[in-house]
Parts: sequence; C-alpha cells; structure tokens
Amino acid sequence: MHAVSRASQEIVPPLKYGRPDYLAWAKRVRERREKLSAIELHWLLADNAAHFDEYERSFPGAGVALEDYINERIATLDQSNRAAGSPCAGVDARL
Repeated sequence: MHAVSRASQEIVPPLKYGRPDYLAWAKRVRERREKLSAIELHWLLADNAAHFDEYERSFPGAGVALEDYINERIATLDQSNRAAGSPCAGVDARL
C-alpha cells in the first residue's frame, strides 16, 4: 500500500466578532467550485465536513444545498470526462 499525500482543501471560516462567519465561508466554497477538479472537489467535501455540519446547524438546509451544489459540479466534470473518452471515467483528467 502506498501513502498518498495531497494538499488540504480545507477552507477555514473567517472570524466575525470572534465567531466563525459561515456565510463568508460558504461564499469561498462556492468560488472554489469552478476552480477545482472533480477529485479536488471530493477532497473539499471531505476536508470541510465539520464546517458543512456547522453551516447546516447555523442555517438549516443551506449546508445540504451547498454540498448538492458541489456534487452537481463533480457529476458535470465526470460526465465531461466520459464524453471525451477519458480512460479514467469518474476521475478528473487534470490530475
């Protein structure tokens, strides 16, 4: 088995009045959506799981909607790879 190292995709929420500003955090997540590959978006979801949970607790329905928004982008990238005949269906070709 080989260890895989990768850059963390965690986005730390900025602080506002000493507390995490999850609205600003969500904006940063949405901005990253178009810049990352499918696998990096999977990592973004994994590395920010605790932040997504807290965002959902703070704004019911918003955390789930943001995760769905990212998963839609992953599906689009995967579909593009399959249409292009990529031998790595389900893996973004940029990696």
